[in-house]
Amino acid sequence: MEKAWKVNQKQKWAAIRLSLKLKETKEALKVWAKEGFGNMQHNLDQVELELHNLDIQAEEGNITETEKSLRRSLKVEQWKLSRALERMWLQKSRIKWHLLGDKNTKFFHSMASARQRRNLINSLLIDGNLIEEPEDIKLAVFKHFQQLYEEVKVERPLIGDDMGSTISPVFSSGGRPNKCKKVALSAATAKMWLLLTS
Repeated sequence: MEKAWKVNQKQKWAAIRLSLKLKETKEALKVWAKEGFGNMQHNLDQVELELHNLDIQAEEGNITETEKSLRRSLKVEQWKLSRALERMWLQKSRIKWHLLGDKNTKFFHSMASARQRRNLINSLLIDGNLIEEPEDIKLAVFKHFQQLYEEVKVERPLIGDDMGSTISPVFSSGGRPNKCKKVALSAATAKMWLLLTS
């Protein structure tokens, strides 16, 4: 890059020098990108093929320590190449979105329509009934989440001094549940009784 930038410094006018420097730098960047990143998919395919061959050798048991070391380095290389390829495609998609994004273009409308289709709920199947009307779907979703987050109020006993008086009538003198007495238990008391007796 530095070599490309230093070319054509003998021109008198600064605008011409800058234009020539930018042109040379652009060409140098193209060469650098092609050498460094240009054939990433091909390089990844080659690494995967070599790794596959080494895996087959390892399964057969015909692998040396050198080949094991090569296999480890190929796995690292495969991971690096696949991550670089992912980043490249992510950057390209962001650039495309930046250039064509919200400009009322076909690209923007196709992206927005795809997102809308993906998020759309056409119908719901609830208890074997198919609901397709939008108002009915809204009502069903509302009821579902209302029931999901509705809390049933249960009176729970407080742990304190009067605890013994609420539990003692249930037990006989032997410590076993007294089957002769009928005692009405709340759900929380019944759970506590099960915990105490088990």
